[in-house]
Amino acid sequence: MNGLFQRIAGQQAKGDRHAGRVGEHFELAEDWSRAAEWYTRAGIQAQDTYAPEAAATYYQKVLDFFKDQKPGSEKITRKREICRRLGEVLNWQARYVEAAGAYQLLLELSEEIGDLESLSRAYYGLATSLGYQGDHRASLECALQSEKLKLELRPAEIDLNELVKNILSSMDGLLKARPTLDLNPLGAVEAETSGGEAGVGAESG
Repeated sequence: MNGLFQRIAGQQAKGDRHAGRVGEHFELAEDWSRAAEWYTRAGIQAQDTYAPEAAATYYQKVLDFFKDQKPGSEKITRKREICRRLGEVLNWQARYVEAAGAYQLLLELSEEIGDLESLSRAYYGLATSLGYQGDHRASLECALQSEKLKLELRPAEIDLNELVKNILSSMDGLLKARPTLDLNPLGAVEAETSGGEAGVGAESG
């Protein structure tokens, strides 16, 4: 039966239009490596044609196949790319908590093998997801960490004006959310105290 599934998959493997179907055949044939390869193609195709829900489904299948892979292998490199893409399409669907989880996994995988460029992407993606969730303080910290890693990677190529622009852009989200954040607790206490004193004065008058 497995041989039949493989022959069918081989016949359909001439193009990516039916990549998801090909992936299903290889999965049924228990050829996990090829199934992951074709589900990846299907996910990228879905993402490129703005079908994020389908793309997320395919990418998640690939991650499931890669669960037991050891760091440093070729499959782990592919796994990191899938995490990045999964985070993107989940953000498109406003599934920010799940997207943050995908970027957190990307961050952990990148740390294990010391890939600074991948780490920078992970922090940037995490900053985006956290910002959409309203956690602007954590989002800013991740954004700054991403820019710091970029500076370490290519210090001679960094445009300082662009770096400042990126940091200010991240801070803009934080400042806009200032009313919901306790950025200046002493100021808040002073305001309450002043308000209380004014109220006492008004009552005395």
